[in-house]
Amino acid sequence: MHPPPAPGTFRVAAIQYASEFGAVQANCDGLERLVREAARNGAQVIVMPEAAIPGYLSADLQTAWRDPVRRPNPKDGRSLEGIAETADGPSARRFRALAKELNVYMVATLIERAETQAPPSVNYFNTALLIGPDGAVACHYRKLHPWARGEATWAQKGDRGLGTCETSFGRLGLMICYDISCGTVEQLKDAGVKTILYPIGWVCPSANDWFDGMLPEKVRDWGVNLVGANWSVRAVPQGKDAWAGWGHSRIIAADGAVLARPKRDLGDAVLYADFPIEKN
Repeated sequence: MHPPPAPGTFRVAAIQYASEFGAVQANCDGLERLVREAARNGAQVIVMPEAAIPGYLSADLQTAWRDPVRRPNPKDGRSLEGIAETADGPSARRFRALAKELNVYMVATLIERAETQAPPSVNYFNTALLIGPDGAVACHYRKLHPWARGEATWAQKGDRGLGTCETSFGRLGLMICYDISCGTVEQLKDAGVKTILYPIGWVCPSANDWFDGMLPEKVRDWGVNLVGANWSVRAVPQGKDAWAGWGHSRIIAADGAVLARPKRDLGDAVLYADFPIEKN
């Protein structure tokens, strides 16, 4: 057990989790276990990886999701039918209740199914919900910059603008994975955000160069705290001899110091760090 955070600080936790592709119920169970662990260790703000509830890609990177209407060819990926949920669907309600029970802020990540009436259609979004200690959704963010390689078969560009929220710990911001390469950090900083909650589904083979070199340098230049929760796998996929591991979750302070990293990149982990409370 960790000692409680010092006065004037708050504790963040980044959950590194190996989602099973399409196993929504099992993923929710595993994520809840890790969220409870984080709360027991004093975490007040808890972040899941990108699309952690349904899984972002298959572990071997060979299968992506697909929109069942716009991309009906089964060879084009796995259909989101029965997998994507609304922002007030069963998974969101489950984690809203959990955040309220544990009295924490939590970022829950899903593939969102959203219907429009005029004209009638269904869109899918890569979504992060920042849930407050009261169990209400404090910020509903849809990824502004889908990554073409992993999301071209299903994801629509986010239409809810920047994800920011004023909290008792200061102004928090949301972005998802590829957003970091598209000017989103600068926009969040201009909006007064001090700490960015960052679900990730990183698959680049040069992960060490990015997470241990370039990313801390960029965070230092930006001058914001970053809570990066990345996905992982439980074992190296068969035939992937050169696989270097996704993992690489990081909590990085505004001066570029890496405050927490997993002991190993395979499998699940919970990272912790304490940041000073900075209110605008």
